[in-house]
Parts: sequence; structure tokens; C-alpha cells
Amino acid sequence: MNTKQYQGIDILKFILANLIIVLHCAPLSAYTYYGNLLLSNGIARMAVPLFFCISGYFFFSKIDRETLPEKMLWKYEKRNFGLYVVWTIIYMPLIIQDFMTEKYTNTSFVMKLAIFVRRFLFIGSWTPLWFFIGTCVAVALVYILLKWKFSPNAILAISLIIYLSIGCLSNAYSIFGEILISKYHWVSILTKAYLLIFGDTKNGFVFGFFFVAMGMKLAFSTEKEVSLKRNLICLMASIGLLLAEVALMSKFNPRDYNMMISLVPCTYFAFQFFLNLRMKERILYKYLRQLSILMYGMQGLFMQIQVGNSLQYYLFVLVASLMSGCIILYLQKYIKFLHILY
Repeated sequence: MNTKQYQGIDILKFILANLIIVLHCAPLSAYTYYGNLLLSNGIARMAVPLFFCISGYFFFSKIDRETLPEKMLWKYEKRNFGLYVVWTIIYMPLIIQDFMTEKYTNTSFVMKLAIFVRRFLFIGSWTPLWFFIGTCVAVALVYILLKWKFSPNAILAISLIIYLSIGCLSNAYSIFGEILISKYHWVSILTKAYLLIFGDTKNGFVFGFFFVAMGMKLAFSTEKEVSLKRNLICLMASIGLLLAEVALMSKFNPRDYNMMISLVPCTYFAFQFFLNLRMKERILYKYLRQLSILMYGMQGLFMQIQVGNSLQYYLFVLVASLMSGCIILYLQKYIKFLHILY
């Protein structure tokens, strides 16, 4: 597919980077409970699934479906894992500071090291960085299943079952998950064993797997382009369902809102809309694509600085992340190794 068709995705990635900051900073929390609920736990929750879907689409659109060369996977994994390591090093002062807090007072150095290794491999070395390792895991899972001759539809079905049964029941629908845990002893045992190793369901196996598989399926699809109008209408309807789902599940005090049923159609139609968006080729779009990665990485650093109320805090993190990203892209012209940040 011609790269000119990807400019809508470049714009989408920049929008998603902004939504991640909305998700983490909750800008309306000081003003309105329901407004913040619908924005931060509703619309902003579309960001991560879409990032996963984009990753799956672009990896599998470049790979030969028949031969599935391993060098393509290793090249992709090397780049993403490299990003993860680099940003982990940047966040290391915060990681060390966290291990020096009161909750680790009686923890030995060896145990702290073991906790860090577990975080690094399964949870994320620091909160925003889990996506990098999650993408590595999800892409590898889909690739391996394709290598084992699973069809794209079968992979999509398997990943959807995992997303709905483990992901949603541990997040937005945690009230039902807790009922199952209390009613069935074997579910309780499996849950404890899983959490002992992985710590959370916000990872590449439960969360990222399905949306990367969706991207793979779309990359392999031979369907003709659909109209922007139809996609936009379906996207608006899906967002309406998402907001209704958030409002409804909030009544049951869910554990989190990372994984919800309506994020499935939201992700599909949003991705299709921006993928088929036709625009004139401009260098700006490549710049936005690079900037989105830098903003994603930088926002966690600036979130450590508390400024004013929730809206002021959000604007500070947004502007600081945006400006620092622009500065890095400018300096990269003269300091070449800065490209390892994106």
C-alpha cells in the first residue's frame, strides 16, 4: 500500500498521544465528575487499543503472509524492545526513588531486584512504559500463531475470548469477575496464580493480543475501501455505546476502565476512518508521527510535577511534553543518536 495513504494514521497517532495525557491527568476531575468520567474513562480509553491496532496493522502489512520471515519479527522486536530499554533508563531515577519509599523499607536488595525484573518483563518498568513491552508480546503472539498455521480468523477469535473473559472481567466488568472468583474455587486459584506472575491484565497477552490481531486481520484483508461517511457514522455510534457503557458500569464501582466491550467497534471504525482519510502529502505528518512517540514517553516525567488544579496540570503536562518532543526532534538534526528515543 502506498505510504501516502498513511497520513491519516499519522494524525491519529498524534491525537492518541494527547488522549493518553488526558487519560493520565484527568483534566475535568476538579470540575465535573461525569464530564471527567466520560472523557478520561470513556473517549480517552480508545487510545491504547488504537495504538495496538496500528502496531499490528503496520507490522503485518509489511510481512509476507506465506513465508512469514523471522528476520522481520526480530527486527521489529529489537526496535520496540530497544525503545523500552532506552525509556526505562530515562525513568530509572523515578524507579529507584520508588524503591526507596516506605513500602520497601524492609525489603532486601535482592528482593527489590527481583521485583524490578518482574515489573520489567511482565508489568512495565514504569507506568506509561508497559505499552512498549506489551506490543512486543502481542505482536510475537500473533506471529507465532500464524507460524503454527492458525488462520487470521481463529487468532482473532482466540484473542477476543481472552480479552472478554479475562480482560473485561478484571476491569470494567470486575463485579462479575469477583462473583466468579468467590463462587468457583478453581477460578480463585487461577486468578491468584496469574496475578502472582503477571501482576495485572494490562499487558500484551490479555489487552494487546486482540487489538494487534485486529490490525493483522485488517492488514491481510482484501476488502475494498469503505466510505468515510459510513465509517464516521459507525464510529460516532460506537463512541455513543462506549459512553453509555462507562456511565452504566460506573454504578458498579469497577476496578478500572481499560478494557470494555464497546472499545472493539470504536477501535475498528476509528482505525478504518483514519486509514482511508486522504490528504495532501506534507512533511508535517511524519513530524507528528515522531512527535507522538516522544510525547508518549515524556509525559510520565512531567506528570511528577503537580501544577494547579486538574485542568492546569493537564495543560502543563501536554505543553511540556509537546515542547520537549519538538526540541528533541530539532536537536536530532545535530545530535544523531537522539533518534533512539523514537
